[in-house]
Amino acid sequence: EELAHAFYTQDKIIQTADAVLAARGSGFENIYSAVWNLILLTEKEQLEVYMSAVAALKALAEESKDDAARQTISDDVAELYLDAVSIWNSFRKLCRSLAHETKAHLDLPDQLKRLSRVMEKILLDSSNTGSCSKITDIV
Repeated sequence: EELAHAFYTQDKIIQTADAVLAARGSGFENIYSAVWNLILLTEKEQLEVYMSAVAALKALAEESKDDAARQTISDDVAELYLDAVSIWNSFRKLCRSLAHETKAHLDLPDQLKRLSRVMEKILLDSSNTGSCSKITDIV
């Protein structure tokens, strides 16, 4: 645990990881798996809070399925990114409110997902190459 903490708190670890991903192209799944395993090992209590919140949100989403079906997701990455920019502050406010109400730890990034990372996800999705229809995590 101490070794893992020392690793992921290094200066510029995100930039280093981004550089590795850019150099290797594919292979980002291994990084995601490692991060997820680290979360499973070190954040069990917070993960339970998260899973409880997700279950409640899924129930709400199921109730409003008809509304969601009427929404159109653009396949234009610029439009998608502009939409993310337009809701950024509201989203952060909502997350802070949820964290406060559930007494959950909240660690929001200071900025939107980098456009280069969004493009990487679009280009590396072998089942939907070139489409941003599955990109749901810019905010």
